[in-house]
Amino acid sequence: MNHSAIGPECYDDAQLHCRATFIARRSTFSSAEATLEVGDGCLDSQQSPTPIRRKPGRAVRQPDPGDTDLQFCGHGGMSRLRDGLRQCDLKVVKGATDLSAPAFEAQRISFIGLTQYEFKYKPIEAYLDAADDARAEVAPVFEKSFDPVERLMGRLRGLDDRSVEIARDPGGRFYSATIIRSSNEGITLHADYAPYQAPQLTVTTCTAQLAFNFYAEIPNSEGGHTTLHNSPWTWTRRQEGEIAENYPLARDQVEGAEPFTFKPCEGEVIIFNSRNPHEVIPVTAGKGKDRISMATFIGRMPTGDLRLWS
Repeated sequence: MNHSAIGPECYDDAQLHCRATFIARRSTFSSAEATLEVGDGCLDSQQSPTPIRRKPGRAVRQPDPGDTDLQFCGHGGMSRLRDGLRQCDLKVVKGATDLSAPAFEAQRISFIGLTQYEFKYKPIEAYLDAADDARAEVAPVFEKSFDPVERLMGRLRGLDDRSVEIARDPGGRFYSATIIRSSNEGITLHADYAPYQAPQLTVTTCTAQLAFNFYAEIPNSEGGHTTLHNSPWTWTRRQEGEIAENYPLARDQVEGAEPFTFKPCEGEVIIFNSRNPHEVIPVTAGKGKDRISMATFIGRMPTGDLRLWS
């Protein structure tokens, strides 16, 4: 398998199929090698897209459930994480603006943890207080299974000597770095980039941003696919303090862009450049299962250090 770069311009089936053990094997954020899962060039927020290298007829990558040696965790860990989540009182993501509210009403996303989206127009203190609550909320789930964020940071720290930490505010209070969500109803077209959306957070100075997704449960049914569009989101701030509206993105943002659709399998980690507009197709029939994933953002700061948040 060709483990090439995942970025604004690169995400064919071999490139996107990035399991966490690959992170441990290669210098994921280094430009020292030509073939990396995530290279500095692909993280460059200003880099122009180049044509996607994808074989005809392979628009949907089918998972390989037997590929167990590359999984982020064993079936026991996934099962305990799922069971712990079902014992929690899930919240529902709400639209941050009148524009986004109808999209969230049409596609309910149940979750525990924290999403920065709901705090984009609120003071930093509101986010920090919610982050404290979110850590207490997910702690029982992780105690019964494992902490995907700690496991991810451990893999990244093994690559080189750069700092890898959960982001915090200047006063030292930690951000949340976890959202666990059930998204059977799908997720509408959107993109994520802190410099556009989070001027009150320290990660607003990041020079590139990745989305880390660990899939704990996937329904064996139609739907539940993720589609990425090869058209990195760009936006210009017209006045000080203006915040970009990212949910939903207008469909013309991806008009003419090359799409790539994949369906994850349980135990898999997929990392992609979150500035690529992306969406999740609703599950048609869950058959007793939910589309459960744990997500966090990885930001590369101007120093080259990595900071995680949700």
